[in-house]
Amino acid sequence: MKKKILFVAHMDSHIANFHLPYLKWFQEQGYETHVASNSLERTREIEYCDVKHQIDFNRSPFSLKNLKAYRQFKKLVKTHNFELVHAHTPMGGLFARLAFRKTNTTVFYTAHGFHFLKGGSKLSWLIYYPVEKFLSKFTDEIITINDEDYNLALNKFSKRCKVTYVPGVGVDLNKYKEIDNETKLKVRRTLGLKVDDFVLVCVAEQTKGKNQGFLIKFMHEIILNYPNVKLLIVGYGKEEEHYKQMIKNLKLEENVFQLGYREDIIELTNIADLIVSASLREGLPRALLEALAIPKPLLVSNVRGNRDVVIHGKNGFLYKPNDLESFTNYFIILYENKDLRQEFSEKSRELSSEFSLDVVLKQVTERYKEYLEK
Repeated sequence: MKKKILFVAHMDSHIANFHLPYLKWFQEQGYETHVASNSLERTREIEYCDVKHQIDFNRSPFSLKNLKAYRQFKKLVKTHNFELVHAHTPMGGLFARLAFRKTNTTVFYTAHGFHFLKGGSKLSWLIYYPVEKFLSKFTDEIITINDEDYNLALNKFSKRCKVTYVPGVGVDLNKYKEIDNETKLKVRRTLGLKVDDFVLVCVAEQTKGKNQGFLIKFMHEIILNYPNVKLLIVGYGKEEEHYKQMIKNLKLEENVFQLGYREDIIELTNIADLIVSASLREGLPRALLEALAIPKPLLVSNVRGNRDVVIHGKNGFLYKPNDLESFTNYFIILYENKDLRQEFSEKSRELSSEFSLDVVLKQVTERYKEYLEK
C-alpha cells in the first residue's frame, strides 16, 4: 500500500494554480496524493491528485460555516494515515495544524503573506498574530516567501517550529517568456489597442487590498497630458463593480479596461510597456514574478512582497503606497525613457532565475526529504 500525503487549501484553484509541480513530485516518489479543499463551482479535476476531499471551507475565519468544515476535516484526519500534510492559505493552515496536532504526521505550512505586517492595521496584529504564533507550536516547518515574514516568524514564533525561506512557489521560465512582435501586435489589435498606445498592465484580484482604485485615479489625471496611456486591469473580485462605476464616473472607458479572469496572462503581460501594482499588502506576487521572466519593467508599491521582487532603480521603481505624486513622477520617467525601460527589463530577466520553478522545487522537496527519510 502506498504512503499518503495531503495538501490543504481553502479552494481548489489555489492548489491548481500553484502546487501541481509538488503533487507531481510526490507521485513520482511513489506517494498517494490527497487534496482537501473547497471545489465551489470548479468541475475540473486537479492534476496529479489521486484522491480529492471536499471540505466546505469558508474564506472568512469568522464564518460559522467553518464549524461544519472543521468536522469534515477532522473526519478525514481520523480516516487516513498521512505521512505529511502541507497546508496553504490561512484557513487551510488553521484546520491542518489544529487537526493534526496530536498525530505523528509531519506538518508543513506555507505562509503566502501573513495578514499582519509592518505598518499594517493594529486590528490585524491583535487578531491574526496571536493565532499564528499559537499554531506554530503544532507546526514542524513554516515556509515563508518574503524576507519580512521570514524574520518575524524566526524571531517570534515557537522554537519547536523550523522556519525557512523560499522565493515563492516557482515560475516556469520555459512557459513565461517573450513572444514575437507580430503576435504582440495581434493581441493588441484584438483588445482594440493601437501600436503607439502606452500600455499598463495590472494582474490581481479586484479588491480593496490590491487597490486598483488608486490606478484608476492616476489614469484620470495622466491622460490629460498623455492621452495614449491605457490601463488593463486583469482579474476579478469583490470590488469589480465598484471600480467599473469609478471608470464610468470619471469617463475613462476609452483608457481603462477591466478584462476579468483571463487565461492568456503571458500574452497580456507581453504587450505591456509597464507592469504596475498598487497593492497595500502582498505575500510574494506571482504576477510580478511572471513579469520578471517575460521580462518587463515594474512600477509597484513599496510593500512587503513587492520589494522582494523589485530592486529600486534596477528593474523598476518602488513608490510609497497611495502616493499619487510619487507614482506619477516615476511613471513619467519611464514613459519618456525607452532605453531605461529596456535596461530595467534586462535586469528583470536576470533576476527571474532566482524565482524559477526549478530552483524553488528543489529547495522545497529537499525540506520534505529531511522529514520523510528519517
